[in-house]
Amino acid sequence: MGAHHTLEIELNNKLTLGKERWDAMHLQELDEATDVHKTSEVAVLLMEAGLANFHLLTAVLAKDVHRVSVALPKKRATTTNYDKALVRFFEQVYQGIKDHVNLDLVKCVLLAGPGFVKDDFLSWMIQKATQSGDTLVLQKKSNFVSVHASCVHKQALKELLSDEQVQKSIANTKAAAHLKALEEFYVMVQREPDRVCYGPKQVFEAIEKCAVQTLMVVDSLFRNANVKLRRQYVDMVENARDQGATCQIFSSQHVSGEQLQKLSGIAGVLRFPLPEIGDIDSDAGLSDAGADDDGQKGQELDVDDFM
Repeated sequence: MGAHHTLEIELNNKLTLGKERWDAMHLQELDEATDVHKTSEVAVLLMEAGLANFHLLTAVLAKDVHRVSVALPKKRATTTNYDKALVRFFEQVYQGIKDHVNLDLVKCVLLAGPGFVKDDFLSWMIQKATQSGDTLVLQKKSNFVSVHASCVHKQALKELLSDEQVQKSIANTKAAAHLKALEEFYVMVQREPDRVCYGPKQVFEAIEKCAVQTLMVVDSLFRNANVKLRRQYVDMVENARDQGATCQIFSSQHVSGEQLQKLSGIAGVLRFPLPEIGDIDSDAGLSDAGADDDGQKGQELDVDDFM
């Protein structure tokens, strides 16, 4: 992962590619490429009056998943009929979100279009969720972002996603869960320091004891040039998941990932206290298991440095 090779292949020659090992990170990327409903973290609704196109996005593709089309009166002289038709349109879009957008997984829902219909729908949706007691939509309402798009067809996606402000909104929304996990980590450092670990060796020992409740890893560790070391990090994630831990992969390009990198790029919150791992150097790598006891102890973690 992260390595590139160039091969010259002559015409009509058969080529077979093989891979000895498929680890969790590689399989996760394959999942993202084949099933957007399971892996998409961004949904885009391109909306105008009477028409909404639903798209789910992953790192490798954008897939059309749903379409809502409702005929609206062209003239607003009959306001009552127009309003009734618009509400009917909003209700179908609302139901489309519930049926086709997994709000437990999707971190950002972009409502985009050329006019104000998207803004009207967002206000209507929150009011509808409040009246009906739709707790999921209310809990995730901060994930909905209204942005401008020149049209509601698929070609608008490229224009939309190349906008720096939109990119920032997506990154911030997707990273919200990571920032929350980091905040919980820092609170635990202050209240129960024996229930946290940070640095490769500390985290490794905690996983060996089946103690990790939440594991946070920055994605750059999986692109390490050292294949053996890279596999060790992958094994740690796989083992933690097998033990029932929540594993969150942070982007090194976002502020949350930058903060995690200050903790050697890997940290965890524990199910139960492990005071003994505090004696392990937090800067120790996975190959430092044989370091003698006279070496430097773990660095003192100053929470204020990360807040």
